[in-house]
Amino acid sequence: MPTGNRSSTKEMVNLPRELAQMAADAIDDLLADGVSAVSAAAWLDIPETLRALLAKPAEQHQREPAVSIPDGYCLMPRRLTAENGAKALLLGEFKLNVVRECPECRDLEEPVEGCDVCDGEGEFAQSHTIPWDQIKFIYSVAVKGLALQPNTGR
Repeated sequence: MPTGNRSSTKEMVNLPRELAQMAADAIDDLLADGVSAVSAAAWLDIPETLRALLAKPAEQHQREPAVSIPDGYCLMPRRLTAENGAKALLLGEFKLNVVRECPECRDLEEPVEGCDVCDGEGEFAQSHTIPWDQIKFIYSVAVKGLALQPNTGR
C-alpha cells in the first residue's frame, strides 16, 4: 500500500459538489459489496462526512476590493477607443454653435428682411461637430489631471 508524502494539516481544496457526491456514493457501494473488515473500517465514516460537508452552505469569502473608488469618482478607461465603446457613444454628440455676422447684411444699416443667410436677423448660427480626435484629446487631459495617484490623497 503506497504511503506517499501526506500532509497532516487541514488544507482547504476546491472540489466540485458532484465529485464529492460521487465519492460518497462509491464508498457506500464498496462497503455494501462486503470488502474486507480492515479495508471497510478505513472508509466507514467518509460517506457521512462528505454528505455533512455537502449539506452545509458554501462559505463566501469576502475579500477587500482590488481598487477602492472614492465617493464622487467612477471607474473609466484611460483612453477613448472604438474597442471600449467610447467612439460609438461619443462621436457626433458634441457640437459647438458659433454665431456670426451675416456677410450679406454686414455693410447695410439694417439687415434685409428675408435674407437667405440670416432671415433678417443680421447674424446667423453655425453648428460645428467636435471632431473625434479633439474629443479624445480633451478626455486625455482630464484623465491626466484627475487620475488617482498611488499613495496620495488624490
